[in-house]
Amino acid sequence: MMTDKIAVLDDCTRTANVIGYASTEEEAAEIFMRYMKERMDDDDFANLQRPQFAYRSETSVASPAFEPIF
Repeated sequence: MMTDKIAVLDDCTRTANVIGYASTEEEAAEIFMRYMKERMDDDDFANLQRPQFAYRSETSVASPAFEPIF
């Protein structure tokens, strides 16, 4: 388990955005869901499946980071 907070990315592309900081994959998923709820209408958000997140030691955006796995 991680103890330091690291970047949470909104996707796993080269143009991903850092949307927050988390200590665990579960916390990263919670940050992602809050981020998406603010940006989606209620009907679309209701159909959004909570992604799993993976720790990555290196990404093109921030390193280390948690990336969603869709």
